[in-house]
Amino acid sequence: MKTQECPMPDHIRIGDVRPRVQYVADGALTSFDFPFPVFDAADLAVYLDEAAQRTGYTVNGAGRSHGGSVDFDAAPPDGVRVTLQRVIAVERTTDFQEGGAFRADTINDELDRQTAMIQQVADEAARALTAAPTDPAVALSLPPKETRAGRYLAFDGDGRAIAALPPVPSNGAGGPAAAPVTPLAAALLDDADAAAMRRTLGLGALATLSRVGADRLAAEANPLGRHTVWMPAGAMTAETGSEPAPVARKLAGGLMLSVLEFDAATAQHAEFALAMPKGWDAGGLAVRLLWTAASGAGAVRWGVQAAAVGDDGALDAAFSAAVAVGDTLLAADDLHETPESAAVAPAGARDGGRSGSGLVQLRIFRDAAHAGDTLAAPAELLGARILFGLAAANDD
Repeated sequence: MKTQECPMPDHIRIGDVRPRVQYVADGALTSFDFPFPVFDAADLAVYLDEAAQRTGYTVNGAGRSHGGSVDFDAAPPDGVRVTLQRVIAVERTTDFQEGGAFRADTINDELDRQTAMIQQVADEAARALTAAPTDPAVALSLPPKETRAGRYLAFDGDGRAIAALPPVPSNGAGGPAAAPVTPLAAALLDDADAAAMRRTLGLGALATLSRVGADRLAAEANPLGRHTVWMPAGAMTAETGSEPAPVARKLAGGLMLSVLEFDAATAQHAEFALAMPKGWDAGGLAVRLLWTAASGAGAVRWGVQAAAVGDDGALDAAFSAAVAVGDTLLAADDLHETPESAAVAPAGARDGGRSGSGLVQLRIFRDAAHAGDTLAAPAELLGARILFGLAAANDD
């Protein structure tokens, strides 16, 4: 703490001002005023929130009747409570000698200090728990230490301070000076832990859920959102005139692949239909294609189209514009899954929602003529994941 000295008047004049002031810092202000006088900079206690400060600030105005300011070296952080309080020792600082000089400035200084001490005590008393002036006389002193240890402060029917415990229902006897609590709270207050509370309430032990179990419960509680349907290539229909060849191929390890083989030079198409659930939100669908290749290197560019037909709608519907999704062959006979496509918005009337199911026909093709399709070998489609949203939990 640093001190800025001020010229001393004949004596400090103590006004009717509380010797405490508080501010809330804004993170920028460094100077805070105090409206009460202090005799010396050491008479001013400075707090930031609950922490007393000893350094990092300068007290200006010690010895002035109208107060002064505390200037911090760095602004207190935003939201911090700044407390400035005059705290002086309750003691005599002047001794008048028998037969000695009786100077007015000396007696004024001593009376000023005594007045400041009284203001300090009055401020502390004002912050204490007291009875109202209109209350009848009643003893508010605390019970002895041995009586109040481990208990809490309460008041009896006459308003006297007591050390209270709640009723202890396990043995049917009330605790000393029992406090008013609800029967439920009274039944639980003497239980040592949560397990004892569950026994009091007649509840069984809690089961520990695994993360997977918790996720499953959450999913079953909220079944709405995105769902996936798997469509294997063997269930798709090759489009007449541009048919990918259905191939059954056995790998060296014994695994049989049932695929549609899409040529590297000719655009070929396969289709399949989905009867959408009533809970379908009638929004767009996304697709992830699973594929492989027996040889070669490079990228494959796939395309996806969709058409929707509602109840009593014409089945001879046109497909939507194609949505492209590409992928690169990493190794022959490895499983490859494309990134999720952009939303495929089926052309035609979509009967989503509670009124009906609707039929959606999807068309998958290899865009072999596109510059982004660089795999010179056939691409083998194993199947498709179809992702769509639900707006209802079931089809009732």
